[in-house]
Amino acid sequence: MTNPTYYEALKWASLCIEEHKLEVESGQWLLLERLGWSTTDLLMNYQTKMPKNEWQQYQIDIQQFCDGMPAQYIVGHAYFFGMQLKVTEATLIPRPETEELVEWMLETLPANEKLIIADIGTGSGAIAIALKQQRPNWQIFASDISKEAITVAEKNAQAQQVDVTFLIGDLTEPIHELKVDVIVSNPPYIAENERDVMDKSVIEHEPQVALFAAENGLILYRRMIEEVARFTQKPRDIFFEIGYQQENAVIKLLTNAFENAELIEGKKDSFDNQRMIHAKL
Repeated sequence: MTNPTYYEALKWASLCIEEHKLEVESGQWLLLERLGWSTTDLLMNYQTKMPKNEWQQYQIDIQQFCDGMPAQYIVGHAYFFGMQLKVTEATLIPRPETEELVEWMLETLPANEKLIIADIGTGSGAIAIALKQQRPNWQIFASDISKEAITVAEKNAQAQQVDVTFLIGDLTEPIHELKVDVIVSNPPYIAENERDVMDKSVIEHEPQVALFAAENGLILYRRMIEEVARFTQKPRDIFFEIGYQQENAVIKLLTNAFENAELIEGKKDSFDNQRMIHAKL
């Protein structure tokens, strides 16, 4: 096909994607994101011939998608809490359930206090940047063991024009000497035995170090909780995103470490899965 119309290109893409049993809607999403178009723009240009360079790029994008690469990595960005964030294969693609964790924090924590928040395992910086954008008076620290991820997160903070302090290090090591009011973390929590039921594109393209964890996915929760329990000045709140089968195990870890905790509660996401925990120490 030589220089098809946008409509013909979309029809071609849909057939290719359907053959690979993938989400057909992704063909339109990829086109709109590449062009910076709205759905209205597309409708107005349905019968317009695509420029040669756009058609060539679109064919490459669709082939990569059919080969299993997530659409967000193809275009180099994802959306989170109303923001467009840069993502690479050094960072996880932000998920909707993590947006719900941010919403829970905003609802739970006092908006007018000048809180000091630490986001551990920040990845693309999604949680930290969203919190700072919504609560400019909060001081936000964000850490990750991956230098490559921190580089992406710093670029995202700059693009969103928010002031977040980024640190490199393992779990609580970069923040253990700070007086932190709140710790939030969405760590790797997938057990190795769940690998077989996961989407192939996730396994092949998203960073393994940000996905999988030993001890049935619990090792990083256990380590963080043990480390925080040794802090001279402990935070007053901890928020975790968790796997949908991990609530009881993580609550037990928190209860054992903080016997005098005022509150330890779980929360379900919009799909009725238990995906978040809050501990008020």
